[in-house]
Amino acid sequence: MLSFPGSLRQRRLVLALLLCITIWQFNAYLWQHPDWEWVLWTDEDNLQLVKDYFPWLEDTFLSLPGNIYRADLARNLYMYKFGGIYADLDTECLRPTFDALKSHNGSLLNKVEKTFAGEISASHVAIFGRMGADQTFHHHLPNAWMAASARHPFFLLPLEFARAEIQKSRRIFHQLWYDYPSAEQLTGPIALAKNIGRYQICGDTLDKIILLPDNLIYPFNWNDGQEIRSICSAEKDSFDETQCKEMLSVDAKGSISITYWSHTHRGKGSDDENIDRISHEK
Repeated sequence: MLSFPGSLRQRRLVLALLLCITIWQFNAYLWQHPDWEWVLWTDEDNLQLVKDYFPWLEDTFLSLPGNIYRADLARNLYMYKFGGIYADLDTECLRPTFDALKSHNGSLLNKVEKTFAGEISASHVAIFGRMGADQTFHHHLPNAWMAASARHPFFLLPLEFARAEIQKSRRIFHQLWYDYPSAEQLTGPIALAKNIGRYQICGDTLDKIILLPDNLIYPFNWNDGQEIRSICSAEKDSFDETQCKEMLSVDAKGSISITYWSHTHRGKGSDDENIDRISHEK
């Protein structure tokens, strides 16, 4: 079904948003990676993936309180089953990914490329990016971009984490007062940081996790203040991607990608105002 080296899997928000935003993805990723397969995953595809390969997770998946939870959780399924690279729709690729990764850590990331190309290995690698230097910021490890060799055991942790929360919600003594955590806390970036912490304490040392510095994956930190957000956030009427990249010196930093943080979801659901704004911008 999938070809290597490299697969890029994405989720659908709404059709209008896709038509506007995927120009970043289609042009940038295919220009930088002409031999890669570009795969766009829909909500329906995500559910079918669960039914086909993770039937034990179907009850949990359908019990999550909104599509954003399922979209967040599904990217762990892509990584575990297929490997490759995942990027959110509002992420632009700036450089050939493996060239940039090798310049960061050549010996280890040589191995990553080989595993993506289908070579058998006794160990696995998963790669995430930091956003900013403040590790006390709850969103400092976003889940908008990730890379991994298939069957890395880390990606089972978010599935177990979500299933445990669903089971908790059904306990008799919880039903009277229970409310689901936000998507960020249950399946999103806050949950990702928590699960990475758990894995680093208890995980298999053969199957590594690499956390890249913030300038490589997320040069735009949406927590940096209004001045930078006014130019770099796709939420803003003043958004200018060219000026943003110049302000952040992405070429000098050697950034692999940049995410413009359209924030099309809020809490347990979608942010219709943001979706409408972005849909009319492009």
